[in-house]
Parts: sequence; C-alpha cells; structure tokens
Amino acid sequence: MSKPNRLLILMVATWATMGLIDAHLTLAPQSISPFALPYGFAIAALIYRWCHAHAAAQGIEPPYGSSVIAAFWAPIGIPLYFLRTLSLLAAGIAMLKAVAFSVVLLCVYVLSLHVATLARV
Repeated sequence: MSKPNRLLILMVATWATMGLIDAHLTLAPQSISPFALPYGFAIAALIYRWCHAHAAAQGIEPPYGSSVIAAFWAPIGIPLYFLRTLSLLAAGIAMLKAVAFSVVLLCVYVLSLHVATLARV
C-alpha cells in the first residue's frame, strides 16, 4: 500500500477516534468539543504529510506553499494543490474524490459517535 493511501486510512482512523472521544464527553447540545484544537492540528498535520507523500508518489516536487495552505485552509488549499500538481481534468476528478472522502470522514465520525453513545448508555 502506498504512503498516501496509508495516510488517508490514518485520517479515517483519526476521525473515528474523534467520534469515540466526543461521545464520552458530557457536552451541552451544539457545543464545541474541548479537543477541537488538537483535532484540527492532527488533521492539518495529516493533510500536510499527505500532500508531500502524494507529490513524492507522483515523482514531483510539491508546489511551494501548497501543502501548508492545504493543511490550514483545506477547502481552498486542497483544490489549489490539485490544480498546481495535476492537469485540469485530473484535478477536477481529484477534487470530486476529495469531496467524497470528506463525506466519508463525516459519516465515520457520526457513526463512531453514535455507536459509542449507544454503548455508553
């Protein structure tokens, strides 16, 4: 398995872990997790490492600053990274895959949150 794919699997595991942790916190409805900042830094680090691993797998040098922008401002930075490293058609397909992956991450988080909540009760 390639390093970019391992990092994506690690990101799925991170989101599942976030759901499990948040389920065991007693929070008011609609409140933000006290671990939101550490979660954000963990996800940013994984996105940054993924950009570098993806570029290495493609045999190219990551464009200057693209991985940092992708890590800290993902909705803009990840499409920018794709546009700077891939052809227009390939970048469009990669962006659609990224949106689908984001939906999967949210589903994993919600599923792990609900399973842990049901197990706690």
